[in-house]
Amino acid sequence: MKAIYKIQQLFIWLACFGVLALAGCDKEDDTNNGLVQLLSFGPSGIQHGEDIQFIGNNLHKVTAIQFIGARVEKAGFKSQSPETIVLVLYYPRPLNLVK
Repeated sequence: MKAIYKIQQLFIWLACFGVLALAGCDKEDDTNNGLVQLLSFGPSGIQHGEDIQFIGNNLHKVTAIQFIGARVEKAGFKSQSPETIVLVLYYPRPLNLVK
């Protein structure tokens, strides 16, 4: 009789654990709401002509990236996806305004 009681008690505990485990598996809410979100970029010490990668959410909506002294349009991106943008930052040629 005690063995049956222990098996029933074990079954009840497993059922409770299963219900709690399944209740914790809800789909996460999307707090981004479709906005472009930059999470990271790098590497931080790149040289001119090397790739720089931007990581975030909804990056497929980006049309240009503005740097100090340079702007890279979408056509200049090496690759673009909803999570990453990769581009090569070239050093602009100086204008020879003074002779």
